Amino acid sequence: MQYFVTASLLNLRSTPAVAEGNVLTVLKDQEVVEVTDASDAAFYKVSCINRKPVVDGYASKKYLAPMPAVPVAAGTAYLKPVNLKNNYASRRDNHGAWQYPLTESNMPMVDPNATAADRITAMHNIIAYLQVDKSARYRRDTHTYCNIYAYDYCYLAGVFLPRVWWRGKALLDLKAGQTVNPVYDVTVDEINANGLFAWFEDWGDDFGWTRTYDLNELQTKVNEGRVGVICAANINPQVSGHICCVIPEKDDRSATRSSGSVVCPLLSQAGAQNLPFYNKNKWWVTQASRFKGSGYWYC
Repeated sequence: MQYFVTASLLNLRSTPAVAEGNVLTVLKDQEVVEVTDASDAAFYKVSCINRKPVVDGYASKKYLAPMPAVPVAAGTAYLKPVNLKNNYASRRDNHGAWQYPLTESNMPMVDPNATAADRITAMHNIIAYLQVDKSARYRRDTHTYCNIYAYDYCYLAGVFLPRVWWRGKALLDLKAGQTVNPVYDVTVDEINANGLFAWFEDWGDDFGWTRTYDLNELQTKVNEGRVGVICAANINPQVSGHICCVIPEKDDRSATRSSGSVVCPLLSQAGAQNLPFYNKNKWWVTQASRFKGSGYWYC
């Protein structure tokens, strides 16, 4: 039977108990779930049928109410990846022009037709090229630049992650079949980490991103030569969320595991610290109180 969420936010847990580290994701107000087991006194086992992929877990029955089925949303084939045109000011040695793709000669890029091993080598070459810990482009000031770094990495890796995204009127015009050009601050706006989290939930699967709730699956898929990210939205929309890149394991660069299971993937980020590689900081868990939601995606 289908139910809907009656709380503004509701934790979906891996076990039927309130326990540290067992939050899989956060369900939204009015989100529809399928109750598959109602035998527990406090928690329903539910299947989140509107998530892609579907995720199962436990949610407090206190904040779930019965409702009829919700119709499936229409497709979004009218959308294409959107980037602004290249701009020479968008370089690693310039602290600005972040709305544009990197515009330098001889940038390393991933060949989508290459073998997995060659794609992985190219991804590590991109990390070395971007020099997140040294480049002026990502230098922390009163702001941090995690979204810029993630965009640059994905752009060179050949995967679409928006640096700018369509305004509401532009989306309506595109859906109506009109031709809309990406014009900065007119038809498109810059998107921060909070906006990226919402974009992944709303549009990610339309651009080839798959959500997973399993760190082992995330690292395994990335180790096949795919691109991965972890993204979180801040509870306060005026304060930045965070996004980091998940990197394929190679040579002495590896994820952290316990009893064979990944507990922290191999990561790379700009932010409070600009780190080419790290594998010890599960920030989306240790700082969970800052975030209204977090998630793992690969493409």
